[in-house]
Amino acid sequence: MNNKKTNGTPDENLEPHRTIWQRLTFNEKGQGLSMRSKIVLFFGVFALIMVVAIPLYQTVPAEQDPGAAIDFPEEWDYGWDVMRRIDDGVEEVVRTGADFFAAINTIVLHGLLDYLESLDLWISGWIIILIIILITGALAWRIGGTIIMAGITMLFMTMVCSLGLVTLENYFLWLPWWGIIVITGVIAWLTVGGKFAAMATGFLLVMSFLGLLDHGSQTMAITLTSTLICVALGLPLGIVAARSNRFDAITRPVLDMMQTMPSFVYLIPALMLFGLGKVPAVMATCIYAIPPIIRLTNLGIRQVDAQVIEAAKSFGTTPSQLLIKVQAPMALPTILAGLNQTIMMALAMVVIAAMVGASGLGSEILRGINRLEIGRGVIAGIGIVFMAIILDRISQGFAKRPETRSTST
Repeated sequence: MNNKKTNGTPDENLEPHRTIWQRLTFNEKGQGLSMRSKIVLFFGVFALIMVVAIPLYQTVPAEQDPGAAIDFPEEWDYGWDVMRRIDDGVEEVVRTGADFFAAINTIVLHGLLDYLESLDLWISGWIIILIIILITGALAWRIGGTIIMAGITMLFMTMVCSLGLVTLENYFLWLPWWGIIVITGVIAWLTVGGKFAAMATGFLLVMSFLGLLDHGSQTMAITLTSTLICVALGLPLGIVAARSNRFDAITRPVLDMMQTMPSFVYLIPALMLFGLGKVPAVMATCIYAIPPIIRLTNLGIRQVDAQVIEAAKSFGTTPSQLLIKVQAPMALPTILAGLNQTIMMALAMVVIAAMVGASGLGSEILRGINRLEIGRGVIAGIGIVFMAIILDRISQGFAKRPETRSTST
C-alpha cells in the first residue's frame, strides 16, 4: 500500500529549491544569518578573490599590460571566423534562392494575385484567391459567430491576397485629404466612440495643415502591409505553439532573440536578400513586430479554462472543432491584444525602415537628422505620435467590442 502523502498542493509536497546564497546564509531550519555574519562572509569571499588575483598581476613583466595574465587568449578568439562563415552562408542563400526572394519581392510589392497571374497556371489566379477568401470567411463565421466577423476576415484576406504595398500606398495617396479624415473618423466612432472620433479627426486635420498627410499615408501603407504579413504568419505559428509544447520550447528562444536583437541588425540580411527599397523595410519590420501576435495567440489558447475543454471533449468534439468553436473564440480578446502590440511595434520601425529606402514620416525624420533641421524632425515625430494614438485606440476599441467580449464569457 502506498503511504506517500498525496494531499495538499504540489509546492507542499516538493522540497523548495534554494539558491547557493540561501544555502550559505540559511540553515536547515530556515533561520538566516545575522547581518554582521553576512558582511563578514562577503568580505571573506572578496579577500579570497584578491589573494588569487594579486599574484597573477605580479607575474607579469613591467613592460607588459598588467592585465595580460587574466586576459582572454587571442588564439582562442574565433569571432572573425564565425563572421566569415555567416557572410558565406548568406551569400550562398542569395545565390541559390534568387527566384524565391524575387517571388517574395513581387508578392510584397504587388500582391499574391499579381504573382499567381505571372505563373501562367491552368487555373485563374482570381479563382484561387476567391477560394482562399471563402474558406477563411467560413472559418471566421464559425469562430466569431457573426456575419460582421466573417465580413471583416474576408476583407482582410482580400487585402492580403490582392493588394501589395505599392497598390495600398497608391490607394491611400489617391484618396482626397478629407476622405481620409472622414473614413478614419467613422472607424474611430464605430470602434471607440464619439469623443475619440473627434480627437482623431483633429489629429488628422493638424497633420494636413502641417503637410504630413501624404507622408502619413505612405507610413500607413508600410505599417498595414507589415501587419498583414505578421498576422498571416503569426496566427498559425501561435496556434501550433499552443498545441505543441515542443514547438513552443523551440520558438520561445527564437522569439526572445527577435525581440532583443537590435533592429539595425535585421536590415543587413534584408538588404542582401532584397536590395534597397521598401521590401527590406517591410521584412525587417515583420521580424521585429511578429513576436507579440505569436506569443499572445499561444497564451490566449493555453489560458482557456481546462474545464471548458474537458466539457467540449465529452461531447465528442474533434481537435479542429475544439480549436475553431471553443479555444479560438475564448482566446480572441488576447489575440486582438497581440494584434494591437504588433501594430505598435510595426509603427515604431518607420524611422529605421527609412534608412533602407522606405518613404513616409520616417524619411522626414531621417532627412531632418542629416540636415540638422530640428523643426522637420519634430513635426514628423508629432505626426508619428498622432498616428500611433489613432491606431492604438482603434485596435483596442475593436478588442473591447461586445461581440469580442462575449466570445470569452
